Amino acid sequence: MYKQRQNQQMTVRFHQLHRKPYSVFCSLKKEVRIGVLAFATLAFANTESVSAQTVHHVSDSSSDTDVEMREVEVTASRVPLPLSQAARMVTVLDREAIAAAPAQSVNDLLKYVMGVDVRQRGDLGIQTDISIRGGTFDQITLLLNGVNICDPQTGHNAADFPVDLNDIERIEILEGPAGRVYGTSSLSGAINIVTQTDSKSHVAAYMGGGSYGLAGGGARFNYTTGKVSNQLSGSLNRSDGATANSDFKTRKAFYQGMFTHPQADVKWQAGYSDKDYGANTFYSAKYPNQFEHTRKYFVSVQAETKGFLHLLLVLNLGHTLDLRHFIRALN
Repeated sequence: MYKQRQNQQMTVRFHQLHRKPYSVFCSLKKEVRIGVLAFATLAFANTESVSAQTVHHVSDSSSDTDVEMREVEVTASRVPLPLSQAARMVTVLDREAIAAAPAQSVNDLLKYVMGVDVRQRGDLGIQTDISIRGGTFDQITLLLNGVNICDPQTGHNAADFPVDLNDIERIEILEGPAGRVYGTSSLSGAINIVTQTDSKSHVAAYMGGGSYGLAGGGARFNYTTGKVSNQLSGSLNRSDGATANSDFKTRKAFYQGMFTHPQADVKWQAGYSDKDYGANTFYSAKYPNQFEHTRKYFVSVQAETKGFLHLLLVLNLGHTLDLRHFIRALN
């Protein structure tokens, strides 16, 4: 270890880490450098492979030599490109992949997508934080048929989807910033859920159950006549919970309609999600009796013209959330 004066400031340089009591005191309020990099190593690193950088050699009074390299500006492409033609990382889960995945909810399904971090509290997607590529749950945009359904209060409840796996046609995951298209919340990516649009009228239902009082079921109804299609689905799930204060009850309902015309297509949809669940140690082990009730609903209308003039209009009529936290009295 030795000291040198540079720009009227004391610099402490450690050739190796010393396990001495005085080493910590020598580094207080001073610039600290650990290790020495030989000039031969620096010269080898700046070969023709980095010819785009300009190297300046700066020598000082000491025997060491510093090498400063000019900043390099990195751009996506040499010429401007529209977003639709730019290379982006997009993952699509089609209907076959959804049916083959061992998942019971949309939240479970997203765990199988590379680059998507799903941190779930409770079963069947009771409460889930979804992030993309190191971002947070408040830095992504969740879309349902192209309509933003992000939670206006907190990203903790953004994954309260009003649809089941049986209603989904495909899921599109866009990695990377997309604020120009999907808004400021899509700092790290966006997830778009596309529901099925059947051309024939039909009715479908399912039921299931398991241990700890787990029971649930749902139904789906589609009625198509002429140019108008209407689809309604709903589900109910409940459980007593495997541990204390982990019971839950969820209710979902989703309606969508579509009008097809040679000149324009009009789509409308409405979703409703209602959850009651015990939040045992969801946020802190200090409050094991916390209980939550969340309710979210939205209505939207989309219209898209065809032909020479192409317009896309989206109207979000309502997106509200009623959130209540309280301490549950347990016997």
